[in-house]
Amino acid sequence: MSGKAVGYVYEKSPYTGATLAVHLAIADVVNDLHGNRFWMSTDKVAAKTRTSRRTVQTAIDTLVNDGFLVLAQKASQHFPATYLFLFPDKPTIFEVSEVQSVQPEVQSTHSGVQSETSRGATIAPELNKTKKQRKKNTYDQPSVDQAFDTFWKNYPRKVQRKKCQAWWNRHKKHSQQILDSLDVWREYWEQYVPDSQFIPYPHTWLNQERWNEPPPAESNTRTNIVLAVLDNINQQQLALETHNDPF
Repeated sequence: MSGKAVGYVYEKSPYTGATLAVHLAIADVVNDLHGNRFWMSTDKVAAKTRTSRRTVQTAIDTLVNDGFLVLAQKASQHFPATYLFLFPDKPTIFEVSEVQSVQPEVQSTHSGVQSETSRGATIAPELNKTKKQRKKNTYDQPSVDQAFDTFWKNYPRKVQRKKCQAWWNRHKKHSQQILDSLDVWREYWEQYVPDSQFIPYPHTWLNQERWNEPPPAESNTRTNIVLAVLDNINQQQLALETHNDPF
């Protein structure tokens, strides 16, 4: 652990949310005895920050692009990538760099004194453009149909699609969180629940908001499989009752 790196992130990191969590997690394991190097697999960082591998990789790419990390050695078959942890004196913050790109102030041709009217006319359109561009970058999320298609493609068990899509349309604000959580759950299912019949129906997983919690510990895997079996029985009974109902 590097106290200097952790302190730096607390004081200087311009990020929030998942990127800040990844930045802090990296600082916590930086080896200051070996040139502030960091080598930890994406899976371990994801577990440490309770996020998905995709979220961690996106955050690391951001840190590299903004000059907080430098790739020292690419990942190999048996060893993760190695990065150098940097301490920029003046971190480049996205919002600040955009405002600084405003056109130079207009000078009066008669007196050499700055014209406030010209200055306002020059800066206002640039600020509006900056806000629109930032909003586009921040909220450029996939449409509801695209997000659901991604969910359906990646969920291991494919039943009750229409029912799931109706639920999805009512809860579309959670789509990105659900997709990130599904990445983590898929890894759990692949490791501990290889038979898809023991994986809950997708509508059950969505409706019970299991995407809002981490997978159970290894010791609870047997309990989770029992719950999946009970879910299978309930779904089959419901389908049978619906089929036999004359109304």
